[in-house]
Amino acid sequence: MMAVGFEGLSVTTIAPSIAGDLNGLDLFGWIFSTYLLVQIIGTLVVGRIID
Repeated sequence: MMAVGFEGLSVTTIAPSIAGDLNGLDLFGWIFSTYLLVQIIGTLVVGRIID
């Protein structure tokens, strides 16, 4: 859980820079949506592999 927390903190910290590089703060929400979507898919895939 600690690793996931640090990962989320790093995404939160770097998100404004990514949005600025993509020339739009309107993309700011997409950064978090993509991060959470990848995290959910990764959890499902790893869960199936472990089982």
